[in-house]
Amino acid sequence: MTPRWVCAVALAALIGTSGLADAAAAQSRLEPTASDYGGVGLMQTRTARFHDDGDLSVGYFHGFPWTRFMVNFQALPWLEVTARYGDFNSGTSSTLADRDRSVDAKILLWPEGDLLPQVAVGFQDFMGTGHYSGEYLVASKRWFDLDFTFGVGWGRLGSRGDLDNPLSLLSKRFDRRSDSGGGGGLLSLDWFQGRDIAIFGGIEYHTPIDGLSLKLELSGDDMPLERNNPEFRLESRLNVGASYRISDWADLGVSFENGNTVMLRGLVGLNLGKKPMPIVIDQPPPAVKPRVEQSGPRPIGTVRAEARAASGASQPAAPPRHEADRADEQAALALIAALREARLPPLAAEVRTREATAIVAHERYRHLTKLIGRVARVMATVLPPTVERFTIAVWTGGLEVSRVALFRGDVERAASYSGSPEETWMHTMILSPEGSLPPSFVDAGTYPRFTWGLEPKLRQQFMDPADAFRYQLWAALSGHVELFRGFSVTGTLGKSVYGNLDEIKAAPASDLPHVRTDIAKYLKEGSESLERLQADYLFNLAPDWYGRVSGGLFEPMFGGIGGEVLYRPQGRRWALGLELNHVRQRDYNQMLDFRDYEVTTGHLSAYYALPFYDLNAAVHAGRYLAGDWGATFELSRRFPTGVEVGAFATLTNVPFEKFGEGSFDKGVFISIPLDMFLPYPTTSVGSIVLHSLTRDGGQRLAIGNRLYGVTEAGNSRLIKESWNRIFE
Repeated sequence: MTPRWVCAVALAALIGTSGLADAAAAQSRLEPTASDYGGVGLMQTRTARFHDDGDLSVGYFHGFPWTRFMVNFQALPWLEVTARYGDFNSGTSSTLADRDRSVDAKILLWPEGDLLPQVAVGFQDFMGTGHYSGEYLVASKRWFDLDFTFGVGWGRLGSRGDLDNPLSLLSKRFDRRSDSGGGGGLLSLDWFQGRDIAIFGGIEYHTPIDGLSLKLELSGDDMPLERNNPEFRLESRLNVGASYRISDWADLGVSFENGNTVMLRGLVGLNLGKKPMPIVIDQPPPAVKPRVEQSGPRPIGTVRAEARAASGASQPAAPPRHEADRADEQAALALIAALREARLPPLAAEVRTREATAIVAHERYRHLTKLIGRVARVMATVLPPTVERFTIAVWTGGLEVSRVALFRGDVERAASYSGSPEETWMHTMILSPEGSLPPSFVDAGTYPRFTWGLEPKLRQQFMDPADAFRYQLWAALSGHVELFRGFSVTGTLGKSVYGNLDEIKAAPASDLPHVRTDIAKYLKEGSESLERLQADYLFNLAPDWYGRVSGGLFEPMFGGIGGEVLYRPQGRRWALGLELNHVRQRDYNQMLDFRDYEVTTGHLSAYYALPFYDLNAAVHAGRYLAGDWGATFELSRRFPTGVEVGAFATLTNVPFEKFGEGSFDKGVFISIPLDMFLPYPTTSVGSIVLHSLTRDGGQRLAIGNRLYGVTEAGNSRLIKESWNRIFE
């Protein structure tokens, strides 16, 4: 049977089975499997299927003449993104030309229905070297345990040339295709162009053995690049394989392709929206004791008169105000002591007749709602029964980031299981942070506050032109001292322990100031270094206004002085910030010496939280370290677990050809709360920024304590989203 007949039979089966939707709808969900390129598919072809939203996997593929490392991410329910690094055996000595770096995207056009198949459009290698640049339109339809796929491909995916490009009827420009890669930059956007297209398709059978599926496909790829190796032979377009899903986090595959070659594939992963279930070692929430009077608040004079009578003291019926102040002060001191005993770091407290305010530090629980709930329980236990209204102010690094007001009765009802978080929320107010302490506040006397830690850290670089992955494991000894409210000094000493990142080759010559391309010198001479020594003063300028003044060694390559102002109105989705720094380049040994180069850099930043998929966008426009002007565009997504994944791209007035390989600065970043994996609560977060290349254009200062990140925990949207944790 010829390949064309195989495609015809597959297409007929696809159409013929669409009427059996009722039977198919009754089947259990079948897990999609990975292709040789990392994305969901058969082997050399993709299907219209997608992973679960938030799935992240890393994989390895080996099959002559390619070895590939792959990262696949289901960024949105309808968007799959795959990054890939390949090492090609060309049959001659290995060169940089034998290495492929590429990014793919697949978009869901519409889901599977009773009659219609699921349909997706994909862009392979739309950013990268261009060796595999191609587009495809694919449909998949399921019938019981069989999943049928049929599609058409352009570019590399249409290199078999089964048919003329039908889009040429619309315009002759669809006859021409350049596929000239940019070494990491965008291609020429000649999508769906080329004289020929190819058809592809296949069947995946999910066997009765749990996790095992068998695959059969017809490929439309004629392997033009692989044919450069004299030992490579393409003997068949038909490929067969098997995939075995060991568990939710591991998938293995083997296949026989091209008529002569065995291919191996393995992936491991996790879902960023699903939190693992570690054993959490934490003390239970404080118990709430009932008030003496539950019928309602009594006049303060009555309460104090009863207290005097009980003590046998002979006092006037109406005590002077200074005695009432003394009683309030004693109640505030009792509150501070109780908060400290509950390991809820108190900073100050104030107690009045009907209301009380507690100021606590955000140090232990990542979710502010959990911290607020436990503080409220303590207040309900130790405060006089006349206090009906609680105000809890949360401070981070000297900034008040959140102020929440709630009623004591709601806390008491929830503690006795006669109330709920939802009912409490109805009476709760999220106020704008004030950042001021009236004279009546009782200070907890917690300054200076000192913390330190010794921990392993990892530096990494992915998809370098000369190597897929370079890394450096180093030990970091960090210390932080807050001398008084808002003023702190942070230092980090580092020592390289193991890795190959210091073997990175010097970047090609750059016409711009070498603000990043001297990284090889920094890594080799700074194996023992003072990574950071930064002094900060953070303060609340006014309600919703925040400020920061900083000085010192901000990062391994630059130090200086700077400042920042942020306007972040409580309850709004947007914020505006302005940052300005004057910095000087540090010496390669990363101690206290500096080099001659200095620059003034700064950015005007706009932030916006989109109303869908928990997406956050930001634009930073201004001057960069090399003196170039432009803007950085960021888009990230925060999952319910607190994991945040995003991408950024920077475009400046540096031309692509002057910038060098890659054309412009870009990368991805991942932020992971460590309480996902640790057996105790913590606010610590691990962050990774992945650059494929290190160039000088579009480089922003890596300074700590930027105000948007410091104030993020107090965001009213995050408090509302996690309000169900209020009484945990």
